[in-house]
Amino acid sequence: MVLAVSVESAPARAAVINQAADASVAVSGEIMSQIVVRVALAASTQVNALTGTQYEFLPPGMFPNGALCEFGSLTDATGVLRTVQTGSDVVEEESPVNIGTINVQPVYPDQFTLNDLVGPGERINVKLRDTSGAARVVMVMVRFTAL
Repeated sequence: MVLAVSVESAPARAAVINQAADASVAVSGEIMSQIVVRVALAASTQVNALTGTQYEFLPPGMFPNGALCEFGSLTDATGVLRTVQTGSDVVEEESPVNIGTINVQPVYPDQFTLNDLVGPGERINVKLRDTSGAARVVMVMVRFTAL
């Protein structure tokens, strides 16, 4: 079972965890790990922010029952779109990335606008696309809570 919910507040995030618990999925609540990626996005290009990292695929050894993944991202100016896919789920498609100060990590929980339950070994794809015609810097953070 996969539960995907876009949330914008801490109470809504808590509701996601409660829904997971109602679905007989235990959420331990312990943040096991996180990854922060700084992407220098060339003008009018598209990249997968997690390609080549340990977390491109959810590590089954670390998360044998899967994980609740929380996604946050910030860019230095308008014109960057984000698509998030986990396994076969398209969780978000072509949505604008929040604007923030360059090289500053997204603030938890305020700038973490998307959650998804991800199974062990599933691919996590955070695709960024520049539509502005200028180079952009995007900070992407994904937090993993073991189920």
